[in-house]
Amino acid sequence: LTFAKYVKQKENGGERSVKKEGCRVCSKDNDHSNMLICEKCSAEYHFYCIGLKAVPRDDWFCDGCEPESDSEDEDGLDLKVAALPPRFTSRFGEIVFAQGGSGYGMWPCYIYDPRMTVGGARELAKKNLGRKHLVYFFHCLEAPFAALAESKIVEWYEGLTENFNLGKAAKHHGKKRALQFAEALKLANIELGKIVERRMDWNHPEPIRIQNPTINSNILLTPEKPRRYEKKRRRKSKFKNNPKLPSPRNLHNAKNNILRNKCTKGCNRTNLLNTLAAHNEFTKDGDNELYLRVMRQVDSGATFNIGFVKFGSKDTSTFADARQAIMSDFDPDCFADGESWKFLIPGLGPISLRQESCLGPLLQFLQKASTDTQLGDGTILRPVKVLVIKSVDTSTLTD
Repeated sequence: LTFAKYVKQKENGGERSVKKEGCRVCSKDNDHSNMLICEKCSAEYHFYCIGLKAVPRDDWFCDGCEPESDSEDEDGLDLKVAALPPRFTSRFGEIVFAQGGSGYGMWPCYIYDPRMTVGGARELAKKNLGRKHLVYFFHCLEAPFAALAESKIVEWYEGLTENFNLGKAAKHHGKKRALQFAEALKLANIELGKIVERRMDWNHPEPIRIQNPTINSNILLTPEKPRRYEKKRRRKSKFKNNPKLPSPRNLHNAKNNILRNKCTKGCNRTNLLNTLAAHNEFTKDGDNELYLRVMRQVDSGATFNIGFVKFGSKDTSTFADARQAIMSDFDPDCFADGESWKFLIPGLGPISLRQESCLGPLLQFLQKASTDTQLGDGTILRPVKVLVIKSVDTSTLTD
């Protein structure tokens, strides 16, 4: 507790004199041992002049001042975020593409640190903490915040390789949505040029808080209702002579079900075999070739698309076949002279050279081992995504 200001106080090993003042109730400057000083405005009062029975032990504030909170973490969110694993918190501040609502597609976003929010956005982050990221959709005034799982978030540069920056879904929805996407993309590029600590500083008043954000936890973005005169586009079938025949994608799914000895509800194995036999053009070499999109992961964890290869068969090609195709088709500058590399399976680790021939068909193995929703099916429109990393020389490692 601070006593009257004229009392000499020690500070940093020295002493300083303070100017005299008096009680603002009785206007007397006496009985200093019973004088209180407001911690905020420095006004002086005798404790008995303001109706107290004794000198308070804690800091005291007058009626015109309110005590300041010692900590802004009143709901404990700061401690909860600090306990999260680095793989989750390291994404705070990233500029990414994230799945929006109907008519939005993959939209430019910012992954928010929950500690920098208040109000509804903070409550949304708390409910999904550790499971989903709180993302801010650029230039979406209706509902800018949403909680999204990792599977609905794509790294910025990987999104560029997927042409998400073209905003195809937004352009298909109309001119107004296309202009909205263009503005969002512009804002995202501006923030991308800043260091992580300075991103979104325009939306962080002092203290760092977002004032009254508008959220909607039921939808990702507020979609506009389709106009009545807009007709749904029908997907054209490859078999023009008989529109009732199944599409190549359905035939591919049916074939996989047979290979895996699986049949969905209402499906007949004999009918599936007859259907595949009737449309044997689906199994021609041109349709059965395996397309790979090769992504290289560097030491920082970032991934870059270094090219694609076409080879073999989706049913039989192994990792060893993929290695041979990559070394044959890629330019020499994709890998340094003498640099060795390995395939990486997220969640499992790198694949050894011996395993490349023993793990069986590449596509089937990745479909079982990977949880990536954007893995691909090996076609030219949806090539399989594989990761490669630089090999580590284990002989140089010590305990």
